[in-house]
Amino acid sequence: MASRLTWGASHGPIVRNADRAGHRPPWTCPADREEGPPPAQLQVASAVLALLQQAAKEQPLLLVVDDLPWLDRASALVLGMVARRLAGLPVALLAAAGHTNKEIAARLFLSPRTVSTHLHQVFPKLGITSRAALRDALADTPPE
Repeated sequence: MASRLTWGASHGPIVRNADRAGHRPPWTCPADREEGPPPAQLQVASAVLALLQQAAKEQPLLLVVDDLPWLDRASALVLGMVARRLAGLPVALLAAAGHTNKEIAARLFLSPRTVSTHLHQVFPKLGITSRAALRDALADTPPE
């Protein structure tokens, strides 16, 4: 049962995608690990995020967590970290497509202030300071 294994829920899907992408995740299945401490949560979250980003470059990606009550704690924490890291992405994509904060807020059921906060958090991550630069930075992403 995945809830009894550290990274149990993450292991199967991530390792399959890592193998397909030619990467090796920074951890192995707990059954394969005979000694040493489990990898750090941040290390696993970074690896999961990198693998999801790689998979999303190849085709649209939807991540579904089924049977959430059975999810092991370590995997739940990692998925939470990944979700927080990606939280501003829909806002950034809509802003890059030319939508106003008010339009984005209505479309994503957020307040305009929350949209502004997301953009202020995304800009430094991308090393930009304006919507025009955001559009250029996300030029490879098809607008809606």
